[in-house]
Amino acid sequence: MSLEKIFNPGSIAVIGVSTRQKGVGFDVFTNLTTQGYRGLVYAINPKVGETGKDNFYPTLSALPHVPELVIIALPSPLVVKALIEAGENGVNSVIIISAGFREIGPVGEKLESQIKEIVTQYKLNLVGVNCLGAMNIKTGMNASFASRMPEFGNISFISQSGALCTAVIDFAKYLGLGFAKIISIGNKTSLSEIDILEYLETDPETKVIMMYVEDLSGKDFLARARRLTKPIVVLKTGQTIAGQLAANSHTGALGGSDLIYEALFRQAGIIRAYNVQDLFNFCEAFACNALPRGNKVAVLTNAGGPGGLTTDALSLNGLEMAELSNATRAELLDNQINPHNPIDILGDAGRDKYATALDILTHAPEVDMLQVILTPQTSTQIEATAKAIVGIRNIINKPIITSFMGDTEIKPGVDILALNGVCDISYPDLASKALAKLYERKVYLDNLNNNHKGQGSASSVDHKIVTQIVSQATSQNLTYLTEDQATRVFKAYNLPVSTQFLVTSVQEAIAKSKELNSNLVLKIVSPDIVHKSDVGGVILDVAPDQIESNYSRLLQNIHSNTPQARINGVLMSEMIDIQSGFEIIIGAKTEPGLGKSIMVGVGGTMVEVINDVTFSLLPIGEDEAWKMLERLKSKLIFKGVRGRPALDEVALVDALLKVSQLLTDFTEIRELDINPILVLEKGRGCKILDARIILAK
Repeated sequence: MSLEKIFNPGSIAVIGVSTRQKGVGFDVFTNLTTQGYRGLVYAINPKVGETGKDNFYPTLSALPHVPELVIIALPSPLVVKALIEAGENGVNSVIIISAGFREIGPVGEKLESQIKEIVTQYKLNLVGVNCLGAMNIKTGMNASFASRMPEFGNISFISQSGALCTAVIDFAKYLGLGFAKIISIGNKTSLSEIDILEYLETDPETKVIMMYVEDLSGKDFLARARRLTKPIVVLKTGQTIAGQLAANSHTGALGGSDLIYEALFRQAGIIRAYNVQDLFNFCEAFACNALPRGNKVAVLTNAGGPGGLTTDALSLNGLEMAELSNATRAELLDNQINPHNPIDILGDAGRDKYATALDILTHAPEVDMLQVILTPQTSTQIEATAKAIVGIRNIINKPIITSFMGDTEIKPGVDILALNGVCDISYPDLASKALAKLYERKVYLDNLNNNHKGQGSASSVDHKIVTQIVSQATSQNLTYLTEDQATRVFKAYNLPVSTQFLVTSVQEAIAKSKELNSNLVLKIVSPDIVHKSDVGGVILDVAPDQIESNYSRLLQNIHSNTPQARINGVLMSEMIDIQSGFEIIIGAKTEPGLGKSIMVGVGGTMVEVINDVTFSLLPIGEDEAWKMLERLKSKLIFKGVRGRPALDEVALVDALLKVSQLLTDFTEIRELDINPILVLEKGRGCKILDARIILAK
């Protein structure tokens, strides 16, 4: 259903407008009738006297025609009745500003559930509940209780916080930023941010989308967001793991919600800002610039210090200083300009020096982007230089970000830049960060077709065995598969498990040890023990002639440390020398609302201390699996360092793809740890040495 009537209605009715000129409803009605909106506006209040006087009516049905948008600003207990009236009168689009729903507890949650049912019954487009409202700046529609609107521009803003909307409007006035649409989505009872994003994707007035989110709705967010082509810049709360519930796996412990959102943003091509300043800077950079061809930057400055700081900032943000060609250098020298990047034109540089240097650099094919720094000195022609930059910016479509450093003295120049669509970010290091985001978006779009193609599928998979194991566990209300069960699951997906046997007596252990023909590992198998090593449930490097004594010692450890634990037996496996490879962890966890993610990183007993891991949302393809390895800080280990041989990355990628397929096939799996999977020398594959699977309750 189209959301056009949310932002471009021809008529609006506001339910809950007080005749005493107080309250949210009256504020919304006043905004709609005083700030330029030219459609019909009606106020609904059952206590009015003469119908139609001052556009007041007692009910929706008393209106001369059906309004295209209804805004409800009533106490929460009265909202359900008003919404039913809207549906029965043929209204399609509704904004519920009222608060007092699930955010206040069970009573409000029940009311919100009723609203969902009404929305479904009448097929309504509903924004809210508990929101500020919506704005279309070009048409003067302020369907919110914010006191004023920003200037018109090409940025649109979606926010879960109504209060942040009002702050953004005030900031925008100060920074000279313009907006096309602003919408507060509140509790997202019906329409979510992805619905609004898809509308703005086709909105001709929106070039850049700014977002503030606390959580995202729907497991299909990633798939739908990937179809969007406009740049999206998001500020999200919840970067810390304070208050996170204890997890039953290493993956759960390492994978705080924010890491999963980080993966989501990366895979969806969404630019993340970590503070309000970056949010504005990044949006302005996208609003004012096309995407660059590459990552080579020329820095033009009239001050050496800022030029050096900018060089560092560009490198730290993944960009490179453009290496000027001989032809470009010669042209700069012919005009008495320093031919080395950063191009320092010295403190006496006026308008002409800036203009000449910019003309040469913008036409240089080796330069993809420009960062122009100006500090106010005695010879600096601030306004004239700003006009020169605007003139060149209008001719050449390469990204340019200026840093006019200072405050009152440089303000006239900054105003000229802002009025003419040139992005100015006062601090050069922040400007460098914004340029990097332009390039980040360019790289994402270039690789878009590879990001999720070739999703891994395990050949010759035995689904029947896995289904039996999972069904048996769930029928017994078990949420943890024993290692023996987990091993059988991995075998069914052709994952590289070591040779092992489940035994239930010392005699059986002695007999089976002869088949392994090596030193052994003994592990307790119990549905009640997740971390075996913590309770003495693992004994390593057991010689075949020491089976009996170590078997008894293993059982005694369990009886002493966890006397109530049920024991299914002992898992015997071949002892593999860890020094023959490198310990890696593969894990998975489920994030409410977003689905499953897969993790890979440095494994072993110190996994949570080292914390070198990366996440991706499932399913992944081969390209994403390789990118996961590339993101690890320890990635050079795979290539071979300090005399160690190169490792079998191909086998590890294959294991990641098979785990991805397993998790996609079996939604019952909530968390998974393979720790460690030993990655052996190149060409020798991998070996799973320990694993656990946790099922959903």
